[in-house]
Amino acid sequence: MAMEAGDTCRSIVSDVSQKTKPDMVFKRARAAAEKMRTMDFESRVQILRSAEAAMRAGADELVNSMIDETAIPLRHARDLFAMSLKKLNYSYGYLSQMGTDCYPELQSDRVAFTLSEPFGIVFAVFPFITPLYLAAEIFTAAIITGNTIVYHAPEEVSDSFSKMRDIFIEAGVPEDALISLTCVTSEDVVRAAQHPEIDIVVSMAGSYGRALSSAAGGALKQAWLSITGKNPTLVFEDADVDLAARETAWSANFISGLVCTDTELVLVQRSIAKEFKEKLVEYVKQLRVGDPWDESVDVGPIVFPRIVENATRQLSEAVAAGAKVVCGGEVNGAYFQPTVLEGVRPDMAIAQERTSAPITPLVEFSREEEAIALANNNPYGLRASVFTRDLARAFRVVGQIKAGGIMVNHAPFHHEATYPSGGYKQSGLGTLRYLIEELRRKKLVVFHNVPMAGFAAS
Repeated sequence: MAMEAGDTCRSIVSDVSQKTKPDMVFKRARAAAEKMRTMDFESRVQILRSAEAAMRAGADELVNSMIDETAIPLRHARDLFAMSLKKLNYSYGYLSQMGTDCYPELQSDRVAFTLSEPFGIVFAVFPFITPLYLAAEIFTAAIITGNTIVYHAPEEVSDSFSKMRDIFIEAGVPEDALISLTCVTSEDVVRAAQHPEIDIVVSMAGSYGRALSSAAGGALKQAWLSITGKNPTLVFEDADVDLAARETAWSANFISGLVCTDTELVLVQRSIAKEFKEKLVEYVKQLRVGDPWDESVDVGPIVFPRIVENATRQLSEAVAAGAKVVCGGEVNGAYFQPTVLEGVRPDMAIAQERTSAPITPLVEFSREEEAIALANNNPYGLRASVFTRDLARAFRVVGQIKAGGIMVNHAPFHHEATYPSGGYKQSGLGTLRYLIEELRRKKLVVFHNVPMAGFAAS
């Protein structure tokens, strides 16, 4: 694989306010909540259309900001930007299809139905990766449903979120209906989630998942959480081995393995393990590592030192316990060379814990039942993928793997604006496609003593 030499350095991308006062921020948001609640649907749709037009006009600036902050390779950054635009289109189309539920009544003088209303203030907590996509996803869902948003974004990606906020404000969102809350510590974020003005907590940040769930629950607030995953890929002996290897090489190393739906573990049937490993290594060695601004680069640097340290620890522990590095394994500053690791046991940390790095651990299995058990043998359940030519087997396995999304003959990383996305076990609460519905309260209304006979006669 091609790996460019050269030192990496850290630089200042933007300045961030040290801390904002939650009471003041939420007071402003509450005042704006009534404006958003009473804004008609067409006005909200027009905001999204204007925001989409502004994003298209400022595409280069937005993409460049994301690369500056996250070092996502240029090709992938452009793809993520295109996906962000799709989210805006999808959101107002989906909400326009939501109707009112009506209920049959046994008595002729009664009419029952539900109203759908905004929650009010959404407190959104974001992770440090794919800022444009996640901002588009959550900002759009909250705005189209008539809510206000107070959000916390990590300082590493504050510039991308700030640019997205400016776009939505200029498109027509009231300034106090979309506010950034700057927190110095993780404890500040968790405390903010308990603020009495908040109506619902939405988090895509895995590191905050449990703490936010506990904080929101303790304050009797609803929470929607998408946390993370240890996504397994199952490769059976009847699979198209070349396809499985190619998809895995791409998915395990996409954005340096940082995306929560990347492949994190490969379970391969013993009878084809050698063939699969050789094909996988062949594809991994073709990946180009280097400057994210180079359009030919597949894997850029990991700009978050704590992730490099964690991945290095997991790799070292696995090798010390008997695993073998087949290719890669070198770390040069922020550049982590794409790595294939064989001889991995299911009880190793690298097979259990989230790694978030370009490492592909291989675990062998003999029987279908064993593969299913291994796939479910970790605390997470976000995504999985299954490679087989046997349709009956595919359905059997899909029905038994505990994951929110399963791809057959494709890598687990596959996103479309119309696809639901959620997790089992510790991978989250709620499903992303239906977040638009979850950001609206349902209110039952029953009219009594309604002269239905008169309606029928007319």
